[in-house]
Amino acid sequence: MSRRTYDPNHPSFSTALAELRPALDAIPHEQLETIRLDVVAAIITALGLSPRLMRFRDEIAAELGPRAAEPIDRLEKAAQACGRAHAQHLTTMHRSDVAEMVAELSQTRRVLLREAEGLVGQKRLPRSALAELAGGTGYKELCFDVLQLVAALRTEWTAVESHTPVTPLELDRAEALANQVATTLGENEQPGATTETAELRQRAYTYFVRTYDEVRRAVAYIRSEEDDADKLAPSLYAGRARQRDDDEGMEPVLPNVPILPIVTPTNGSPSNGAGPVAAGPLAAGPVAAGPIAAGPVSPDMPGAPPFVQS
Repeated sequence: MSRRTYDPNHPSFSTALAELRPALDAIPHEQLETIRLDVVAAIITALGLSPRLMRFRDEIAAELGPRAAEPIDRLEKAAQACGRAHAQHLTTMHRSDVAEMVAELSQTRRVLLREAEGLVGQKRLPRSALAELAGGTGYKELCFDVLQLVAALRTEWTAVESHTPVTPLELDRAEALANQVATTLGENEQPGATTETAELRQRAYTYFVRTYDEVRRAVAYIRSEEDDADKLAPSLYAGRARQRDDDEGMEPVLPNVPILPIVTPTNGSPSNGAGPVAAGPLAAGPVAAGPIAAGPVSPDMPGAPPFVQS
């Protein structure tokens, strides 16, 4: 198979979005899909499969008619347009204070988890406090873990208070920050998102996943006897992590801001620094963190090295 690259800044991605813009704008607002996938992973999958699926185009057209083959013709362009719209939206988010809040919340989870693990080891906190943590890089998992850790520490506060540098005020701050991140990012993932880039991404995503679903149905029909349709055009939802009953959607991957460890200088005030996470207190101050240090760029952020799908 030829090498397929994912580069949302490539001119072909911009061209695809511009060419499909009328079709995207024509989708009724109430029919926009809620994002339930890792957008970048889905795009890479579609770009990688597009050349192989094109081999079945003539057979689909012969058996089901020319219109049934049209989704295969536009699949690559739909994926590129979605990739470009996704990158534009993330760029807008990255320029706001959202990335800074996520950086601080990621750091907070790391510190709270280290504290909780130490307290479990000392048998001052039940092991069940760690059993329900979600892990992962999605913003829902991040917020859920921080809220779980805060609740566990509060529940056993009389037993752990004198054995942790974390204070009740810092737990309050961690809880407030988790709720703020969940609200801010959650609103951007809904069909009613108010920003222009959020709605454009929603439209491009809707067009892309519907196009891919049409391709899958056509392939499933012509390959029914071979029973290999799921291998030729697998579901974009295959392999998703198990979701909790109240958390059905697959949220986008967090902007990959560095998780900055906390160290406690000799003067006792916390500061960002290099090295292992110390058991010192959580950072205090306003909800938005300070400037983000330079670090690796997430694969789904503009400026990242292009993905290659073989």
